[in-house]
Amino acid sequence: MPHQILPPINYYQNEDNWGSYQYISLSQLVNNFMLEQIGDDRLLSNVKRYNVLQHFKRGIQEFNYDTLKEIKVVELELNDALLLTLPHDYVSYVRVSVVGQDGLLRPLSKDSRTLIGTAYLQDHIYNILFDQNGYPLEANETETFKRYTSRTISDNSGCVSVDIQGPNYGLNPDQNSNGYFNIDKRRGVMSFSSNIGGKVIVLEYISDGLEYNNGDDVMIHKLAEQALYSYVKYALLNNKYGVQEYIINRAKKDYYRDLQNANIRMLDLRGNELLILLNGRKKWLK
Repeated sequence: MPHQILPPINYYQNEDNWGSYQYISLSQLVNNFMLEQIGDDRLLSNVKRYNVLQHFKRGIQEFNYDTLKEIKVVELELNDALLLTLPHDYVSYVRVSVVGQDGLLRPLSKDSRTLIGTAYLQDHIYNILFDQNGYPLEANETETFKRYTSRTISDNSGCVSVDIQGPNYGLNPDQNSNGYFNIDKRRGVMSFSSNIGGKVIVLEYISDGLEYNNGDDVMIHKLAEQALYSYVKYALLNNKYGVQEYIINRAKKDYYRDLQNANIRMLDLRGNELLILLNGRKKWLK
């Protein structure tokens, strides 16, 4: 629903509104910008709304990658084929875990020793087979994938993977008995080692923030609102013919300043949490 100031009773009695005050919708962002920055007596004139909307969408994408750090989480049960379809708005993963019996997450390791590619069909003398349009015929499953998912890995639900594993300092990935995963970006699936079959997988990932078609459903955190306005203003001026260079440079400087402020605000540091971290800085890792 569009962001609006609600009476407290409406907020608390409708869980769809919970937390909504932290965010501002794409539609409201565009409306605010058109009202404040576009006009005959303004620096930006004769700018169409669809141009403004396009730059806001691009800005939201860039901010989601680096500044907003809005991590989405999905929980799925792994099927017998050991495959998991990536979410429709998936861009990049943050962490992949399996849920233990105690409800705690056991992080999995990405196995970079193998790749899940495409297998072409071949005849008895190893020539690649083609369809009627001249494209190679592809196998439903690669030999790499079959061998990868059939590997036997000792299952130790109490083992939590770490970056530095044993004397080899992470060079031997088999030390992570939680399990492994790999990603086939082309097919949009993740594959997992055999010891994870039937378990619950938690995927933490980054989206571009544009997974909704409705501009009222696309949201951005208010702490980054001013930086996004500055980004769109700079982008419009930079692409507008006849604008003097010093004006563009000033808009660029304003954008970088507001972006830095947004990055600082979005660090989400708390004094007491930082103190807890600092108190343990001299403890040995075991």
